[in-house]
Amino acid sequence: MSTGSNNIAFARNVNSLVKKDSVHHPQQNGQATFGERLLFVIWLSGKVLGVENAQQFAKAVGKGASQLSRWVREDPRPNWDSIKRVADAVGVDALWLDEPGRKGAVEPPDFPEWLAARRLRAQPKGKRRASGGS
Repeated sequence: MSTGSNNIAFARNVNSLVKKDSVHHPQQNGQATFGERLLFVIWLSGKVLGVENAQQFAKAVGKGASQLSRWVREDPRPNWDSIKRVADAVGVDALWLDEPGRKGAVEPPDFPEWLAARRLRAQPKGKRRASGGS
């Protein structure tokens, strides 16, 4: 049974080489993170509420700008009541903001285009050119 113990040792070595950060990255497989969805809502608030920045949006939903910033980082993730308040402020579906894969969640029409543009801007310059961006 030396083969079994070799497989276990191999698995331990592989797992020790994997960074915690590389284990799960929703944006790498196309899923938007909660932070990305919240940033979209903040962007949309300019259009819907006429606010000019995240600080003004935070005030409009009765929160502080630092709280909003922590939510974008999901440190901590907001509770359902706060998610609902934020979503309702700009007219997006709270289910989508919380968990877009949930049954009945409705993605805002502008979100896919916004997300693609944001991710393109976030790429290093060399990668943008390689993927067809400018």
